[in-house]
Amino acid sequence: MLSYGLSQEFDVIHVATPGHMGITGLYLSVKSSRPLIGSYHTELPRYVSQRLLAYLDPSFDEDAEALEYVESVSAALTWDYLACFYNHCAKVLVPSHYTRDQVGERLRPPLDLFPRGVDTELFRPERRSRADGRPRVLYVGRLAVEKNLDWLVSFGGRHPEAELVFIGDGPERGRLQRALPEAVFTGFLRGEELARAYADADVFAFPSQTETFGNVVLEAQASGLPAVVTDRGGPREIIAPGRTGYVAAESEQFEQYVLELLRDADKRQAFGKAARARARQRSWDEVFDGLWGQYRSVCYPPRRRLWLRCLRRLRDSENPFAVGLVSFWRQFGRLRAKRQAQASPLLTGAPDRGDSSDEVSP
Repeated sequence: MLSYGLSQEFDVIHVATPGHMGITGLYLSVKSSRPLIGSYHTELPRYVSQRLLAYLDPSFDEDAEALEYVESVSAALTWDYLACFYNHCAKVLVPSHYTRDQVGERLRPPLDLFPRGVDTELFRPERRSRADGRPRVLYVGRLAVEKNLDWLVSFGGRHPEAELVFIGDGPERGRLQRALPEAVFTGFLRGEELARAYADADVFAFPSQTETFGNVVLEAQASGLPAVVTDRGGPREIIAPGRTGYVAAESEQFEQYVLELLRDADKRQAFGKAARARARQRSWDEVFDGLWGQYRSVCYPPRRRLWLRCLRRLRDSENPFAVGLVSFWRQFGRLRAKRQAQASPLLTGAPDRGDSSDEVSP
């Protein structure tokens, strides 16, 4: 894959995560002298902290100081890694204003918005086939500790008249099934099957507090569902409070809003129509037009691209003149590195990095 990437005349490299594929993109950016754009769309410090806390021995629950220490140190170490990675980028794209505020003080590169779109032909209210029955509350997403699903456990325990449906899977599924034996757990659904599940619900309840955007909220809106979300994270920016759904600050308020929508069919219908209209404004074409604009904003000027391509051709050429010029360039680079090492006490005695270089750089 690396050889393929280096053989193509790319203008920009875009990495979606700081994982192993992101590190590969970073390497290619340095190797090919191409600008790097990064996406930040997962609140990793909070994910890491919450998962570590979930795996601690239950005896730690009584030691608030220890829990706070584990949470703060794990988040700080994660931020250190993220800054080390993303600070190599020419620009970092974030999905929401909330996320931009969260990372703005921690990363050096300029930040810009890269929101999400939704397929309003796939997700639409007309897919509803369910007849009248128990009011249905839907959750879609991973069943994991960072999704704050205890709010739904609390709701389901106090309101057995409502049918809870969980779409997705994850490490918390077993615990949730034991806590909510009457709830429906479908596992992963995709395509039209997922779209029908959205349309057959009455209210979308999404208690996660770690979302940078919340694509599932947008899919629910496109399906004509009012949604209840929390006041922390990107989903609150998708909701028009009092028109397409509600934003809750704590568990009791979350429960109150879900019940209000379940018990008032007229309000639920009005919110659903407004949500569908709002979702139709989020086309993928518009989103990707904006992304291409981001790519153009960091592309090297044409003259610089031509200069870099010329240098690579010289490096790979068997022409005697090109071979001699490249040899001179490398020798010049070694001498310059040696003089810099001698001039700086911090570099005295450092190995001559120019000897191992096989690159021609401008």
